[in-house]
Amino acid sequence: MQVAIAAHGARSDRRIDTVEARSVTIVDETVAVLSSTQGAPDLVLFDQRRQRRVSLFLEENGTPDLYLNDATGKTRAALDLYDSGVPNLQFLGTSGGTNGPSILLESTNDGEVRLAFHDFQNRRVLGMVEFRTGPAGPKLELVDSSGKSIWSTAMATTRK
Repeated sequence: MQVAIAAHGARSDRRIDTVEARSVTIVDETVAVLSSTQGAPDLVLFDQRRQRRVSLFLEENGTPDLYLNDATGKTRAALDLYDSGVPNLQFLGTSGGTNGPSILLESTNDGEVRLAFHDFQNRRVLGMVEFRTGPAGPKLELVDSSGKSIWSTAMATTRK
């Protein structure tokens, strides 16, 4: 009952300053669920058809994740941190990343920025665009699926 009063507090003269519970579900046209499972908090937003559209949660080790889902509930974008604290942003194909291509934008521990093209069906990286900084200045590099550099700004300047 307290959750219902808190969820509809704007329409009520009663006010509750604090609600403590293991899980809180707010139901209106859309649904928001705030819960703590396995010791980690989780906030899920559903649309009017009860499809999961947004998930914001902490992994068991405290690493944050944000997933955005399409109207069918498949994850299409993810923003999270690797366990090392390095951020990454992933855009997934229509399969939701299980059988199709995706694009991953990530920062590395070395301070580089990498844009990788993945093929999940064949479990491999198709290619990457890497931006590197260092003593020689910034460098842009195209890398094939084997990790071999196929073009870079360094190569382009030496050919002139």
